[in-house]
Amino acid sequence: MSVTALALLAAATGAGQPAAAPPAPPAEVRFVAKPTLTFPVTFKQERVKDIEKARLFVSRDGGHTYDLKQVIDPAKGGFQFTAGEDGVYWVQMQLQFRDGTLDPKDPSGVPPSEKLVVDTTKPVVTITAAELTGDEVTVEWQVDDKHPDDATTKVFYKPAAGDNTSWKEAPAGAVRKRSARFKPEVQGPLTVQVATADLAKNIGATNREVGAKTASGFTPTGGVLPPPAMPPAGTADTVPAPGGAFGGP
Repeated sequence: MSVTALALLAAATGAGQPAAAPPAPPAEVRFVAKPTLTFPVTFKQERVKDIEKARLFVSRDGGHTYDLKQVIDPAKGGFQFTAGEDGVYWVQMQLQFRDGTLDPKDPSGVPPSEKLVVDTTKPVVTITAAELTGDEVTVEWQVDDKHPDDATTKVFYKPAAGDNTSWKEAPAGAVRKRSARFKPEVQGPLTVQVATADLAKNIGATNREVGAKTASGFTPTGGVLPPPAMPPAGTADTVPAPGGAFGGP
């Protein structure tokens, strides 16, 4: 349940009178990539006159204790809170009525309005193996992230000498959790990119050359390159957006 929904529910009751039943717990945890969070609050106009203040409480220990973070006039329209660090935050709102009563009386006595995970860190992708054997490419990688979302991972490739308009996407069916095997539509040395996101939609990517020619012939691994400046099918200077929550490039 959102803070807005809680405000509507609480404001609909009589001044100082608790809701008939406590709000249901949030359906799921919400992941956010920015530390500054805005919580819009809407009160029913006929109840605003009975509310003196609205208070925002935040818990960092799973709802055992709550700290008061902000007090606003009900006409202000919402709270703003900046998380000091990444991690789990439970959010609760309390109404103070003009007769002095509080709803809820104890923020820790009812389910939170929201459960949030603040995650501002991009996934770190490391290609651990990349090989061009005949007309088939195999790639393996690792992802260093607290909340990875492997379903968003995509693999791109282009001729090693190609520009950023040359990127193609490996078939979705060829990409598994941390590996891919596919037949590229171009021949010769390639640049392969693995791009992924985490549950907060931070994006990370890395490149590697595959089949680069050396003095002794072709090397299957090549060297690690910085991510390209733009999406494979777009303009430069942006990491390609992986699939799943973000859609293709």
